[in-house]
Amino acid sequence: MVGAVAEPAGLGRRVGAFAIDATALAIPLFLGVGLASLSQARPPRILQPAASATVSGALTGVVVGLWAVGVLCYFALLRRQTLGYLALGIRLADARSGGDVGRWRALARFLIRIALYLPFVVPGLVADLFTIWTRRRQNLIDLICRTVVVRT
Repeated sequence: MVGAVAEPAGLGRRVGAFAIDATALAIPLFLGVGLASLSQARPPRILQPAASATVSGALTGVVVGLWAVGVLCYFALLRRQTLGYLALGIRLADARSGGDVGRWRALARFLIRIALYLPFVVPGLVADLFTIWTRRRQNLIDLICRTVVVRT
């Protein structure tokens, strides 16, 4: 059982893991957009500087779309430990049994997080602050998905 064996991870470790994951996921996006801009580069125009190198909207859309699919796969396939969780010694577990969480539940957990943070930042922050108030340090998303983040 999770409550008897594994100690829940606190807000600090979870924020640190998120920062590591965000950095790891931002690097491919920046590289992709950078390569896309290089493919569109032309010599600068002296008389029309605004007509110089720009990235086409379609190419940027393709790069961002591929990146978004990669992010979804990252969180679904690495359902127990993302790079950030691994670096800080925490993992995602089922709240009832303490076992592994399935891919679909991990993906649902990620999509709920996006849905809370996307319209405004405040609902996502309030959901994450639940770790301060709950006994097992679960945020609102963990309570909805019946998961818990524990130390390994």
